[in-house]
Amino acid sequence: MKSCSWTKLLLNASAAETRRQAQHQGNLVDNSIQRIPPDKTPQQVCEDFLRELYKHMSACITKQLSSQILQSTPMDCWLTVPAVWSDQAQDATKAAAKAAGFGSRPGDTISVITEPEAAALTVLKKYAQPGSINALQVGV
Repeated sequence: MKSCSWTKLLLNASAAETRRQAQHQGNLVDNSIQRIPPDKTPQQVCEDFLRELYKHMSACITKQLSSQILQSTPMDCWLTVPAVWSDQAQDATKAAAKAAGFGSRPGDTISVITEPEAAALTVLKKYAQPGSINALQVGV
C-alpha cells in the first residue's frame, strides 16, 4: 500500500504549481512526498483523510460518552492552515472537511484559523484563566 503525505499543502495553488515544477525537473527527493493517486485531486485526498478522522472521532466519543450525547451536542471544528494561504486554499480546506462529514449536523460549525493564530491562542490560554499567575490584562 502506498501512502500519501503532505497533501494538505497542495490545496494551495502556489504549492501545487511548485510541486508540478519539481516533478518536471526531477527535484523531489522521494516520489511519496506529496504523492497524489492519479484518479484523485489533493482536495479529495484530504477529504478521504478527514472522513476517516471524523469516523474515528465519532466512534471514540460514542464509546466514551454515548451516541445520544454525540447526536445532541453541537461540535465546533477548527481547521488550521498556513498563514500565507489564499482564501481559495482556505475554502478548499473547509470544503474537504465539510464533504468528510464535519459540520454536517444541525448546530455544527467549521472554522478556519491560521497556524500562528492557533499557536498563540494555545500558548496564551493558560494566562487567560481566572486566578492564573501573570494573568492577561485587558486595557489600553
